[in-house]
Amino acid sequence: MKKIIVPSDFSEVADSAIKYALNINKVFNYDIVLLHIAKSNDDVAEAGEKLKAQAAKFSANLTTHVSVGDIFDDIPKAAAELGAELIVMGTHGLRGLMQFIVGGNAMRIITNSDVPVIVTQSDNQKTGISKVLLSLDLNEETKQGLPMAREIAQRFNAEIHIVSPDESDEFLRNKILRNLQFAENYLSQHGLSYKAQFIEAGSAYHKEVVKYAKYNDIDLICILNNADEKIIHAFGIDIEQKLITNDADIPVMVMNETQTYINDGTIFTH
Repeated sequence: MKKIIVPSDFSEVADSAIKYALNINKVFNYDIVLLHIAKSNDDVAEAGEKLKAQAAKFSANLTTHVSVGDIFDDIPKAAAELGAELIVMGTHGLRGLMQFIVGGNAMRIITNSDVPVIVTQSDNQKTGISKVLLSLDLNEETKQGLPMAREIAQRFNAEIHIVSPDESDEFLRNKILRNLQFAENYLSQHGLSYKAQFIEAGSAYHKEVVKYAKYNDIDLICILNNADEKIIHAFGIDIEQKLITNDADIPVMVMNETQTYINDGTIFTH
């Protein structure tokens, strides 16, 4: 059975991530595993009891699992060992064990993950996915995000919104236009409903992405993680860090850039 992993520190924020996982699982129909990373073997028994108590609060069949290690490195490792297809993590800023979700620390987990990661906001009230946003810049690699947006849209019967920076430089704009044309052809071939929009470029591009998402009632933002930083975004290399903690409390799904180019296979199958 395919699995969704939800890392937990037993907090209300973890509860929020569990609720989100349960909501989207109405479509996925996977097993949901609550995961806690204990600091030592001495903590395993107590952590296991706390995790079972947390799971019992929900009217669902949730599995629990405790691993020993470091939260930064062992969440992706445990997810791989458990055969996860997706990780859903909650964030509550700089407080508690889940502080790793903030900034560069979050990317340490996401970068090491072999599967997509959804980062949820603590007070997110979204109850479905009807609109998905995908940001495309001038780099060809960003088109790798298309299968991610496509599969979510297909599973949830959602509309895709493509946003791109409105570059004034003719050379850069032409590169973006080529990527956009590719994306439109790709989505049309899969029979998906989509919209495309240019928004303000520059250092505040991530804010414009969030503003657009909030105004258009976007339910999920999809982004590609260029983990090695060899590819410089048109909107800055820290776009992932800024978007996963966006002030509109919109969940963000992140997938790592791969050496394999766009294909029609599912992103949730190894």
